[in-house]
Amino acid sequence: MSARPLLRFTSGPLQAAIDKNVERRLKRFVQDAESEPVALFSPEARAASHGGDWYGEHIGKWLVAANKAVARTGDPELSTAIETVVDALAAWQEPDGWLGTYPVGSPARFTSADVAGQRTWDVWVHAWLVLGLLETGIPRAQTMAERIGGLVAATFRDGKHLVQQGNHAGLSSLVMVEPLARLAQATGERRYADLALAELQAAEQAGLPLLSARTGSDVSKIGTGKAYQILWCLVGMLEVGQVLEDDSIVTAVQALYDDVREHHLSPAGGPWGGIATHNEVFNPRGFFSPTGFVETCSSTSWLDLSLRLYRLTGEAAYADEAEKTLLNAVLGAQDANGEDWCYFTFANGRRNNTYHWACCKSSGALALELGAEMATDGLTVNLLQPFDAQLPGGQSLCLSSPQEGQYVLESDQPMTIQVRVPAWGKVGDSVVVRDGHIQADLQPGQSFTFECRARVGVHRRAHTVDHHGQEVVREEYVCFSRGPYVLAAGPEGDIHTPPTLRLSRLFPMNHVDEAGGEVELRPAGGRPISLQPYCRAGGPHDGAWRNTWFPVAWQ
Repeated sequence: MSARPLLRFTSGPLQAAIDKNVERRLKRFVQDAESEPVALFSPEARAASHGGDWYGEHIGKWLVAANKAVARTGDPELSTAIETVVDALAAWQEPDGWLGTYPVGSPARFTSADVAGQRTWDVWVHAWLVLGLLETGIPRAQTMAERIGGLVAATFRDGKHLVQQGNHAGLSSLVMVEPLARLAQATGERRYADLALAELQAAEQAGLPLLSARTGSDVSKIGTGKAYQILWCLVGMLEVGQVLEDDSIVTAVQALYDDVREHHLSPAGGPWGGIATHNEVFNPRGFFSPTGFVETCSSTSWLDLSLRLYRLTGEAAYADEAEKTLLNAVLGAQDANGEDWCYFTFANGRRNNTYHWACCKSSGALALELGAEMATDGLTVNLLQPFDAQLPGGQSLCLSSPQEGQYVLESDQPMTIQVRVPAWGKVGDSVVVRDGHIQADLQPGQSFTFECRARVGVHRRAHTVDHHGQEVVREEYVCFSRGPYVLAAGPEGDIHTPPTLRLSRLFPMNHVDEAGGEVELRPAGGRPISLQPYCRAGGPHDGAWRNTWFPVAWQ
């Protein structure tokens, strides 16, 4: 595991969310070998497990998130828990490398000759285990991951392929391509990446057009259109492309990424669904509804993919997408208690905390640690959220915001650092911006101060229905943003339906008042409406209601 800055956020909504996530989710959900997500793998629990469910994924996600938290904070309690979990899993791994939650002889095991047609999440669970074990940096954990990789390689050969088992047209097993690529990176053995490519080629032949994607490809038409699985496959493809130095694979990922960005995102930056055969699949292009579903797992994978593309290409647009998703879709799914999460969020609708074993609770916890990594890598500041950091080279770096729109950088040693200017920011005239970055030359005892003012944006959409070329339904909507935050309002008393706004078509911003730093809508002939960031609107708790899209009658 490469050296990362020790970092803590010092103020703002991200600071509160991440601190609560560590104390109330990561440290409580898993503590030792008797914690439920770990005990699932014990021989006793396996013997009674016949459901074929995904619950084993939680420990893999926890290992990834907890290790990122330890790398960021140095937390000794989490570090001890990680060692304990690795020891327990090592004791339960079978001689051939299998490490799942199903009993001996179960047809749901991916090694079973009868697995075809079974309800199974076995490959999926092993995929998360490989990622979690590799994240630890512990030698015996890497050995465990390699043994899983060896079993996968021994199983999927001679005409047997990942897409032949699991659900969603095999997408839920194809996600193994990322762990295989990560094994290739960790061990230096190209064979793992070659196997991942062979499985992607087999998926292509089975009707999953991932490798062949080009500009104009429609992600919603891949398999069942399952958003989480497809996005995780794209993450894996990106890693495979880098290991094999195959730019065509990266190009295919970028083509599908562009399709998601242009056609399949909510205003909060979450991949949305809700109208097709499954609530977690991408909606068809052109569909719009203010009550579309956004699954927290999908938001996490979209955030991960955006950050990896940013690190690979340096293109700021990817970082802008990651920031929007983190500060809206992810924060907007976490309960104020730091432990509970929404499975689905809605632009307009009620917050509903999900059940104990829901996948999204662990995905959300992971998303916050992925977002924390975004703040700085020691060379660039990518997130304008106040923090203190100790860089791998020994320098301290502090970003503060003494007043809205003003930022101050300080270091205890001479250093030069780049600050990414986000798309939403308007910097002061005295600041020089080159290639989307401000260069800060820091000296001990001196501060570097710059402005990056948030701008209010207005966004328009319409829900239309055509019949034989005739438009028979048209409902127009508007929503607002300020800086990186999508804005929303809570209900008006007991009335949850947002009022229809009368706004000037040519000058809608004339109806927006930013006095005192708060945003207030003042529609013609209507009462003022107070807008807050989506993550806070209506209250960050179960049962709260918020409205992001407002029906509009343009004047």
